Amino acid sequence: MIPALRIALTDPRLGPFDYRLLSFLVGELDVLECRRVKQLSLSRRLSVSVPTISRALTDLTLHGYLIQGPMDGRRRSYRLAYTLALPHTDATSSAA
Repeated sequence: MIPALRIALTDPRLGPFDYRLLSFLVGELDVLECRRVKQLSLSRRLSVSVPTISRALTDLTLHGYLIQGPMDGRRRSYRLAYTLALPHTDATSSAA
């Protein structure tokens, strides 16, 4: 399992759809090579709106689970983060 995915299971910053999209993208993206993400296609396959896909991609990128690559025309490209640059902290680990 990709270490970042294990962390995602308990990351309180991710909503249920964020994790669902990340789980789906594991089969679509790579950890080394950036690939195009077609939001309309994803929205149809996952039965959600394009804005929902867009928000989840933004959240996953901001929290370090996806790495945004170069634009491919009008489409963004992404790759999976193998590990997180800054792992999240929860209430138990921040109480020192």
